[in-house]
Amino acid sequence: MDITEFWNLIDKTRKAVHGDARKQSDLLTEELAKLPKEEIVSFERIFDDLKDNAYIGNLWDAAIVIMHGSGDDGFQEFREWLVGRGKEAYKNAIKDPETLVDVLEVGEQIFPTLLGPALEAYEKVTGENMPPMSREWAELQGRPKINMDADETELLAEISARFPKLTAKFWEWWTRDKIYLEIRDMLRERLAPLGFSQSETKSLFGIAKFQRNQFVVEIRLDYSAPDYSLYVSSELSKKDNPIRQLAMNFIANEYDEEKRRVIKATIEEWIAANGV
Repeated sequence: MDITEFWNLIDKTRKAVHGDARKQSDLLTEELAKLPKEEIVSFERIFDDLKDNAYIGNLWDAAIVIMHGSGDDGFQEFREWLVGRGKEAYKNAIKDPETLVDVLEVGEQIFPTLLGPALEAYEKVTGENMPPMSREWAELQGRPKINMDADETELLAEISARFPKLTAKFWEWWTRDKIYLEIRDMLRERLAPLGFSQSETKSLFGIAKFQRNQFVVEIRLDYSAPDYSLYVSSELSKKDNPIRQLAMNFIANEYDEEKRRVIKATIEEWIAANGV
C-alpha cells in the first residue's frame, strides 16, 4: 500500500459514515481485513509516519485551545483523529492549525479513529497479533507554548492573538461556565475508568453525556436560565434512546462544597444500585 492508496481508503471510509469518527474506525477495520497482511502492515506504517509528522508544538497548542487542555496522551489521540479526517484537513492543519475551525464542530468528540483498526484487522486475517515495528521515537518539532496555569486574562490574550478563530469557536465555549466544566470533569474522572464514552453538544443547552450501553449520566446547562440538571438512565426505550430520570436541578448560587458532595454521592449510589 502506498500513500495514495492510504488516503483513498481514509476518504472512502470517512465519507461512507458521513464523517462519524467512531463509525469510521469500525469500517476501516472491516476494509483492512479484506487485504493481505502485508498491506495491513503498510497501512499501519504509513499511519505512524503521518502521526509522527504531525508531532508539532504549534499544532499541540491548537489542540489545547480546541479541547481546553491536552497532555501528551491527548495530543496523540488528536493526531490519530486528524489523520482520519483526510489528506486535505491533515495537510492544511499542519500548515495552519486555524483551518481546523472548519473541520471540527463545538462539542464534537476527538475520537482516535486510527488507533486500533490495523491491529484488529491483522488479527482477524492471521489469527495473530501484528508484530511490533521498530521505529525511533518521534521528535517534537518545536515546544507547545500555552501555559494552562497562567493568569486567565494573559492566557486568553495569548491564544486569541495566535489562534483567533479557534479561540472564538472553541475556547470561549469551553470556558463559558466553570460550574458545568467542573461537574463534567468530575463525572469524566469517575465514569471513564468504568468504560463510559463521552459526547458533548451545544445549542440552547450545554450537554455532557457519559454512556455505556443503557447506562447514561448527563449534566445539562440551560444557558438561558442558567440552571443545571443532572440526569441518570439505566434503560433504553424501544428506539434505543435513554430513559432519563432527573437526579437533581439547581442554580449557580446553590453550587458549593456541599452540592459537590451531594453530586458525587448521588453518582456513587446510582453506580452501586445498578451494578455498573
